[in-house]
Amino acid sequence: MDFSLNETQQQIETLAARLFSDYCTQEQLRRIDSESDRFDRDLWQAFVAAGLPGLAIDERQGGMGLDLETLLLVLVQAGRHVAPLPLLATLPGGALVLQAVPGGAARDALLGAIVEGHATIAPALPSGFQRNGEPGRNAVRVTGSGSDCFLSGGPRTVSATPCITHLWTIADHDGEAAICLLPAAASGVDRRLSITTSGNAVATLTFDRTPCEILATGATALAILQRAEWLLLLGSNALAIGVCEQMLQLAITHTSERVQFGKAIATFQAVAHKLADCHIDLECLRATQEQAVCHFMSSAAETATVEQAVLSARINAVDALHRISHATQQVHGGTGVDRDYPLFRYCLLARELELEQLHGAEALERLGRSLGTAA
Repeated sequence: MDFSLNETQQQIETLAARLFSDYCTQEQLRRIDSESDRFDRDLWQAFVAAGLPGLAIDERQGGMGLDLETLLLVLVQAGRHVAPLPLLATLPGGALVLQAVPGGAARDALLGAIVEGHATIAPALPSGFQRNGEPGRNAVRVTGSGSDCFLSGGPRTVSATPCITHLWTIADHDGEAAICLLPAAASGVDRRLSITTSGNAVATLTFDRTPCEILATGATALAILQRAEWLLLLGSNALAIGVCEQMLQLAITHTSERVQFGKAIATFQAVAHKLADCHIDLECLRATQEQAVCHFMSSAAETATVEQAVLSARINAVDALHRISHATQQVHGGTGVDRDYPLFRYCLLARELELEQLHGAEALERLGRSLGTAA
C-alpha cells in the first residue's frame, strides 16, 4: 500500500509548516505563555486567511472538500510547532463532527460560517467520554422540543479559547442520547476556568435551562458520538506525531553538538541506542495511525475493524509520547527543563496528550474486549 502524499497534500503540508514556523517562534511563544488563555490571535487570523478551517468541509458548504488524512497533516505540523490554537477541538472534534450530523439549515449555515472563519464549534463532553455516551450521559438532560429546548446539569469540559463560538454536547432526551448545539455564550451556563498542563485554558460548564437545539437523537446520535471519539483520537494522535518528531529532532541536534571527553555524546552507544528506540516508537505510531486513518476513510471497513485500528494507534501514541519525552529529557540533562530552551513545551504538551481523551491502559482493555468479542 502506498502511503506517500499526493501533490495537494504536499502543498497543504508545506503551507501549514510555513504558517506555523512563521508565527510559532520561541519569542512569540514566550509572549503567548504569559497570557491567560494561550491563544495566538494573529496566528488564528492567518490560519483563517489561508482557508484551513474549511479544509475538510464539503464543497457544498464552501469548503475544500479534502479528506481527513489531509486535515491531519495540518495537526501534525501544529504539534511540531506547539501551535497555540485549539485545532483538535475545532477541526476533528468540531467541524467534522458537525458535518456528520444529518443535513439541516442550521447545520449548513454554521458549516458555511466555519469555512469563512466567522464561527467555530468545539465539543463540551463529560470526563471519561466514550462513544456509547454512558459515562455521565444522564448528568445533563435536555427538555422541550423544536426551538424551545433547554439543557440542565453538568459538568462538561470544553476548550475556553476565545475563538470558539458554538458548542456541541451529549445529553439525555427522554431516555435516549441526544446531540445538542448551543452558542458558546449561551445564557444559563456556569463556567469555571482552569489551566491545563501545557497552559491551555479549559472551562468546566454546568447548565441551568440553557437554550439549545437538538441535532440528532437515538441511534443516529450514538453513531455520531462513535465517530466523534474516533476523530478526537486520530486528531490527538496526529498532534502526538508532530510533538514526538520535534522532541526527537531537538534531542538529535543537542547530542550532536554536546561534547564530552572530546566526542559528541551522540556517538556514545547508550545515547545512540536510546534515540534509536525513540525513532522506533515514532515509526510504530506513524504506521498504526496511517492504518487507522485508512480504515476510518474506507466505506468498506467494518465498525469493529475501525475501532480496533483506532485503539491500536492510540496505544502506540500514548507509549511514544511517554517514552520519547522521558528519553529526550534524559539526554538533554538539565537543559531540557530550562524554560529558555524549547523542549519543555513539547514535554508538557506530550504529557497532556498522553492523559487526555483515552489513556493507554483503558485503550488496551477496550482493544482486548473488542478482539475477544470478534473471536
